[in-house]
Amino acid sequence: MNLPSKPDLLENIQALREAVKANLATQSKAHMTIIIFAKLMEKIKEIAVIKYPPQVVDHEVEHVMEDLKSRLVEQNIDMATYLNRVRWMKKSSLQKKRDLSQ
Repeated sequence: MNLPSKPDLLENIQALREAVKANLATQSKAHMTIIIFAKLMEKIKEIAVIKYPPQVVDHEVEHVMEDLKSRLVEQNIDMATYLNRVRWMKKSSLQKKRDLSQ
């Protein structure tokens, strides 16, 4: 078995240390960049006002309604029954809140 000489072994250990240090520095910098970017995006979201054209809103509403309809069909519920349940739940919830506030 051939073992490296002491100077070679020390050189390899030092090279490994330097590589690990460099890797940790790179990872730390990347992590901090991600954190800073996330905080920046949160600040932008706090102050940003996004205005969508009515056509985009209408298009999205159509998608939501189609998705709702297909889920109701899967559950064998018609839209009128669903809307009645939602209204009843809303009234019931409001009544509970009123009762609790008295």
